[in-house]
Amino acid sequence: MGLLKRYLIYFSYIGTNFRGVQRQKSRTEVNYHDPSTVQGLLEYALERMKPLNKVAVELASRTDQGVHALNSAAAINLDFNYEIKPIRMHHFLNRFFHDTELPIRVQNIVQVPWDFSPRKLPLWRKYIYRFAILKDNSLLDKDNEYTIPIPITEYNRCYFVMNSIFNIDEVRKTCDLFIGTKDFISFMGKPKHQPEDISTIRCIHSLIIESAQPYLPSKLNDNFSYYHLICEGKSFVYNQIRRTVAILLAVGQGILTFHDVELMFTDPTPINFDKFKLAPAYGLYLADIFYNPKDVALPNDIKITEEKELDPAEIMKQKKEMIKARLEILQVKREKYSNKM
Repeated sequence: MGLLKRYLIYFSYIGTNFRGVQRQKSRTEVNYHDPSTVQGLLEYALERMKPLNKVAVELASRTDQGVHALNSAAAINLDFNYEIKPIRMHHFLNRFFHDTELPIRVQNIVQVPWDFSPRKLPLWRKYIYRFAILKDNSLLDKDNEYTIPIPITEYNRCYFVMNSIFNIDEVRKTCDLFIGTKDFISFMGKPKHQPEDISTIRCIHSLIIESAQPYLPSKLNDNFSYYHLICEGKSFVYNQIRRTVAILLAVGQGILTFHDVELMFTDPTPINFDKFKLAPAYGLYLADIFYNPKDVALPNDIKITEEKELDPAEIMKQKKEMIKARLEILQVKREKYSNKM
């Protein structure tokens, strides 16, 4: 008989080379491993620990291809034939991601109650959208936009807006329109698998814009002003943050007015966004997920027992499995690269 427990995993990732966080392949397929997604890789890494049960990670949030996460969360039920502390699991997963050169990092693992739901229980989620505004339009040649140098440290981490027109006061005033419980159908995209009767009513707790700093000092930063749009709410409709950014940039550039955006809420309809382009995914970060400590805490009658030391033969077996996993992932990378050529 195993020792089945439920765990909450906090993790981060750079989403540039992933097809999103949510696995794309069904677990019923013969080759069900999905190394192209964060969820698929978490499950694959956890399988290397040889649990007795089927590994199925439950995500707290689902981000698109290219979106990053500073602190996301997921829950998992794991059954082992030996007692294992979360710290041992934490070490194993990060060692796996380090050895396989994958931009995923586990930040913490805690045991949680059986009824804990990572998706339904967050009190709020926090997103940050990072963008930079060109300071001087004289640097811009419409026929050579890509000749303006940008810091390589910001590549696929920040949206560079090649237009120096940006009225931040108007943007800040317009941000207030998004606060509260409202119909956000004007800001919802159309994913492939979404129920037609899904509610578009959401509550935004706060939406602010702040001046930001470049990651590293460079003369190239002198050409841009950096900003963070910070949004907090319990849940969001599909593409809500990226559409919000696109609309607020249009306000800052004088394309839309405060009244125009106000009409998107007083007369909500999907066609309100038709003339605008979605802000790129790579500027978006899932910054944090917050749970009520009472929901995460174990009941008093559950005690975490001491971990038994692994047998040396078992340790060597896990190392071999890790090497095998790395070779399999590298093979997937080579195949993906070959398909692009």
